Amino acid sequence: MEEVQDSHYEENISRRAFLATSLGLATLSMLPIRSANAAVAPLKTPKLAPLIRSVDTNKKMVAFTFDDGPWPKFTKAIMNHFEDFDLEGQATFFQIGNNIKQYRSIAEQVAARGYDIGNHSMTHQYNPYTIASEIEPTQNLINGLGVETNLFRSPGLTEGYVIQKKLGRLGMVNVFTDYDVRDWKAPRYSTKKVARRANKSLHPGSIVLLHDGGDHQNTVNAVPYMLENALNKGYQVVRLSELLSIQKQ
Repeated sequence: MEEVQDSHYEENISRRAFLATSLGLATLSMLPIRSANAAVAPLKTPKLAPLIRSVDTNKKMVAFTFDDGPWPKFTKAIMNHFEDFDLEGQATFFQIGNNIKQYRSIAEQVAARGYDIGNHSMTHQYNPYTIASEIEPTQNLINGLGVETNLFRSPGLTEGYVIQKKLGRLGMVNVFTDYDVRDWKAPRYSTKKVARRANKSLHPGSIVLLHDGGDHQNTVNAVPYMLENALNKGYQVVRLSELLSIQKQ
């Protein structure tokens, strides 16, 4: 009797297992089938801003850029030197937000005289996260001068993913240099050495980095020699926005 009961028990278990399996397969057959080739929404890759050191061109064009202003006396003196060579508006000033606040009238003159203005952060820190957080507030100050710009230069030429990501979102570019004159070095270079180093950097599409903010009287004094040398060598001195707009020709 026990053997018969065991046989019936095993048969019942087998039937239940079969039914459970059948129901499971039926349920699976009702689920949508996803092809291995089905389209999958791509992950959104953040747009990173380009980092530019020079412009690839055969044209003899050069852009002189000045960082850390606006600054009393020096910024205006540099503009005056450019205008002495009939080059009004043909330089670029990367300005610090706090200096725009403090010397707004000078920043307004730079804009009114047609020079390019670039964003150089609010406080000139070197931490990439701080730099990224200061881009938009500084941009708002520059816009308040009646200037629209997509030009940015990281303080200390600091690189960082977070900086390029923020600039990319804003449609801006990070413009470095292919030759840092290093006029910021202490003790300061002489006027002659600043001019010699700037002249050494010249090539088609070069972006020369200098400073007008802080103690840079020797840089100011070197500007006429730099401009005379560039013009005598057949270079066209242009604002940075114009240089960036050309392709290799």
